[in-house]
Order: sequence, then C-alpha cells, then structure tokens
Amino acid sequence: MTEEEWEQTREQLAEVNPEIVLYDGLEEAFLGVCRRHTQETVAVYDYYKCIEIRMRDGGTYEEASEFHEFNTMCAWVGECTPAFLVTLDQEPLSQVKAERLRIIARAKEILETKGSQLHNPTQMIRFLIDELENEYACQAT
Repeated sequence: MTEEEWEQTREQLAEVNPEIVLYDGLEEAFLGVCRRHTQETVAVYDYYKCIEIRMRDGGTYEEASEFHEFNTMCAWVGECTPAFLVTLDQEPLSQVKAERLRIIARAKEILETKGSQLHNPTQMIRFLIDELENEYACQAT
C-alpha cells in the first residue's frame, strides 16, 4: 500500500471511528477492522506480519516477538486499542520467513565488516556460509 493509499484508508477509518488507533510503521500488517456489537470499531493487524516488520530492525524472531508483545500488545490505549489476528496455520511459515530475514541481516553485517577482505564472489559466498554455519553450530550447543 502506498503512502497515499494508506492516508486514504486512515481518512475512511476516521469516518467509521474518529478515535480509532493506528500504529505507525505497521501499515503492511494492517488487515482491516473488527466490529462487535455495542463496542468500538478497532483496527486489526496480522500478528506474525508485525513480528516480521519488527525483525527488519535486526534481532531474532524471539527478540522481535518479545518487543512486539511488550511494547505494542501490552500498551492499552483505551477501548480503541487495536487487535491482533493470530492464525494457527501461519506460525511455522512466519518463523521460517523471520529466520530468513535474520540470516539476510546477518549476512549484510558480515559483508560490512569483512567484505573488503574478500576478493571474489566465490570467496565471499564461502565466507558467508562458513560464518552462518558457525553461528548455527554455536546456537545448537
């Protein structure tokens, strides 16, 4: 969703509920709204997509999940506090995607610190693989 489309969505939602709470930075995870009898309409976000977005700042799935749980989900801002949809079949796929993002972020870190010492693409790829394998071996023990 472009910034312009998001702004239009925000305006439409404000017409439905002028007090609706929307989170900055989680636009990609926005699913829609939840309407319940006698209660305020609230924004609904994809829980696992929120974790993926938080992982882009670095860190593991667990770290991003903990950050999201504590800093977003535990932040009650009244009756219009957004809801988070957790689909039962999505978690394994989300964890794979999250781990993939972590590996890419780590590979970028390695290239930034060691890239100038590597002289050809094959050497660079081999070095990245070795570094990541060493990290996984350490984590497994």
